Amino acid sequence: MDKNRPSRSLIGDSLSFAFNAIFENILPWIGMCFAFLGFTILGYMVFGIVAAITYATLGIWIYPDEINISVLTPPSFPEALFFLLIMIGVVWFFFTYSASMILGFIRTMLNFYNTSVVRFRPLFNPRQVASCIAAHTIIIVLMMGGFLLFIIPGIIVLLRTMFAIYFIADKNMGPFEAINASWDLTRDKAGVLLGLSIIIFLINLVPIVGWLMTSLMKVYVYEELGNPSIRNPEFNEGRPTQND
Repeated sequence: MDKNRPSRSLIGDSLSFAFNAIFENILPWIGMCFAFLGFTILGYMVFGIVAAITYATLGIWIYPDEINISVLTPPSFPEALFFLLIMIGVVWFFFTYSASMILGFIRTMLNFYNTSVVRFRPLFNPRQVASCIAAHTIIIVLMMGGFLLFIIPGIIVLLRTMFAIYFIADKNMGPFEAINASWDLTRDKAGVLLGLSIIIFLINLVPIVGWLMTSLMKVYVYEELGNPSIRNPEFNEGRPTQND
């Protein structure tokens, strides 16, 4: 890696990195996709079963008379509380499992960048999962507020916070810390991030391969922007040497 390479070349380099990474390791990536799909199907099957049982239980409480469903019998307080807790658990499971899959996928990409090894595992670290859910929620709220303010602020929030989840998966940061880190990492990189986002949108139109390529591109940019010499080309200029 050229330490003095300007950041504007990151898009082209990330595209080259992603292309080579996929087609030089095509079989491991196919295995990773099957593993990801398998974990996803398994998790959502459990979610569907629990949700169906909860819905059926609610139907028994509210409509005890199958013939005349106009007879509405409100559940008792213990029943309503139990149902509420079950629903909270179902929703929490959905978001927790989704966050675990997202974090595991990002960790896979980060690991590949550093080791060239493809190995997918969901990330079930409670702190990181909670931070991921919280960070997503905060970012969505900020984006909605930004889009209400003539759209442009929402786009800025989207671009500046795009690496928050990466900091959670990589550095085990909390939600606010990760958002601040992403905001700092992307400072003065609006053109690069906008160009990257447009290219990612276009490449994602290609099923599976496009998804893998854009994920690798984002990891590459995340890792490279974290290098001080990439963020500031003058970083190494004028620094005293050990002999000075």
